Amino acid sequence: MRETRWAWGLFAASLLLVWAAPLPPIQDYWNHVASAYIVAHLRDPALTLARHYWIEFHLVPNIATELLLAGLMYVMPPDAAGRTLLSVLVGAMWLAFVALTRAMGKDGRLSVLWAGPFALSVFFAFGFFNFSLGLALGLLLVALGQKGFGPWPRLAGAAALATAVYFCHLAAFAFAAVILGVQGLVARDRRRIGAL
Repeated sequence: MRETRWAWGLFAASLLLVWAAPLPPIQDYWNHVASAYIVAHLRDPALTLARHYWIEFHLVPNIATELLLAGLMYVMPPDAAGRTLLSVLVGAMWLAFVALTRAMGKDGRLSVLWAGPFALSVFFAFGFFNFSLGLALGLLLVALGQKGFGPWPRLAGAAALATAVYFCHLAAFAFAAVILGVQGLVARDRRRIGAL
């Protein structure tokens, strides 16, 4: 019970860093907010952004958080949208660690303590938002793979999650693919040993 309180306290402290600071301690924060603002308001006739910018979308990695942030700007001001995205990044990493440890048959309460250093890592501080979200989603995919992809709804969910990881960041996608490959090899070897 004490571990749960500590875990929730650390999670709340992480979110407090995002919302209480006058300026989030992220190197690229305003660059992300500004580029998402341009994406969200490019066609706004009251602004002249279309004279200076154009967008060429391609199905490439490293685009997910910019689109998410631009979408948030339709319902809230730019800084609130940015801080909401930061909260999603922090929360996704905490959730990923809990899911992964539970998938491995461990109690998820202590795993949240491990999530803190990853949620507020150097990647987060430097503004690598796509990589941070991709890593969290990749860990969720690994947690799903720990139990096997079994029936088709679970496989479809895994495919959708893998697609989301790809559009977040290619390195996070490769990380998840390698871990899932190792999981598959270990599971195959366990089945072989069990058959002997």
